[in-house]
Amino acid sequence: NEFSDKIHIRDSNFSRGIIFNEGLFKGEVYFTLIETVETGLVIIGSTFEKSVIAYFHKGNHKPPRGFSHFFFSDSKFLNGIYINGTEDPFAESPFVEQIKLLMSADLKGNIEFRNLDVGILDISGYNTSSNIYLQDLWINQIKFKGLINNSGLVFSRIRASYNQWFNSPERTMVRENALYIDDSNFGKAQIFQTDFSSFGKIHFHNNILTDISTSLVKWFTPEQLNSGRSKLALMSYEAAIKSKDKIHITNERASLISAYRSSQEIYRQLKFASQKQGDMPQALEFQSYEMNYYRKIVHLRKPRNWSEHIVLWSSQSNSFGQNWLKAFVLLAVFSFITFIPIGLLNTQKLDFSSFSFSYSDIAGTLNVIFHDNISNWLLTLNPAHSFKDLNENISHISKWIYFFDLVSRVTVSYFIFQTISAFRKFNK
Repeated sequence: NEFSDKIHIRDSNFSRGIIFNEGLFKGEVYFTLIETVETGLVIIGSTFEKSVIAYFHKGNHKPPRGFSHFFFSDSKFLNGIYINGTEDPFAESPFVEQIKLLMSADLKGNIEFRNLDVGILDISGYNTSSNIYLQDLWINQIKFKGLINNSGLVFSRIRASYNQWFNSPERTMVRENALYIDDSNFGKAQIFQTDFSSFGKIHFHNNILTDISTSLVKWFTPEQLNSGRSKLALMSYEAAIKSKDKIHITNERASLISAYRSSQEIYRQLKFASQKQGDMPQALEFQSYEMNYYRKIVHLRKPRNWSEHIVLWSSQSNSFGQNWLKAFVLLAVFSFITFIPIGLLNTQKLDFSSFSFSYSDIAGTLNVIFHDNISNWLLTLNPAHSFKDLNENISHISKWIYFFDLVSRVTVSYFIFQTISAFRKFNK
């Protein structure tokens, strides 16, 4: 079918929706204040030589609903298709049940959705010729499965919907806010002021993000990421351990390692993308998450690589180089713990020939540590201190003091290094 003139459909209600199937439209196509119940706007295998524009609101008319669904496939929008929810920036965004874009080489042109509250955004397929622009959308669920983006994809001010959405027309079960993105390559997608952390459930695996560009994006946390596949894998692994079935334990351990590797890879790619844009604070945060997942992987591997395991475990003392204050607090705590035997040995006020647990004896011991020898604790914070700084008559003290002093020096030196290393994280 071929249409040469402009088409303008307005102030109408379609119970079954509007379907364009293999048509040629040479003039502009406008939709104003249209409401549908079931199908919405379906465009398949059609060509539009000029703009296609839909207005949910117009002037003082601001209905809460319009097109209930959008489905685009194998169509050419030579001058773009533009779906506009609101004109007034203070108006409530109208509701759309679902937007489904089936990408292919035959789907071409600019596709824009603005100012809508969307139930499900579903995009899949191979995008080679479309420029998809999503702006100011509140979305209940995002579903990308097998999306390969080799063209334009822009997210601008996307966040989770705060309205209640339901799984069925009977409205009996509330549908949670969720992000489901699997087996997708975002290509050179651009993401601006988008809050992925606003989604309650995150399912994000086997995706490529290294070439994306971002600005003011709030990403999901490891806790949100762990609430999906990793949490189920951990529960299954713990159940396998209780069963004491070695084959079951081995299989579930492999599944848990795979889940952690997937999460590690996500943050590795986000770190790399941030580094390319010069966003070092964000890159360092992603690096911390990446290394923490690697620590969990090393912990699970059999046989365990103890040297690497100890390095990664101890690196938590400064959150893998990101938190100098944590390392400084641990310096104070562990330096004092290692000082306690030094303080006890470095006094003549205690009798080591017998043990007493009376209140007065315990109070006396604590007084020796916290009062009489507290200045010596400050001296041990210098790992290059001299024994004579601790006691002029060091030769009359138990030889064990040399051992505990060595432990103290090693401990203090390590935490000083961890503190300085994290303090200089922006200058590395």
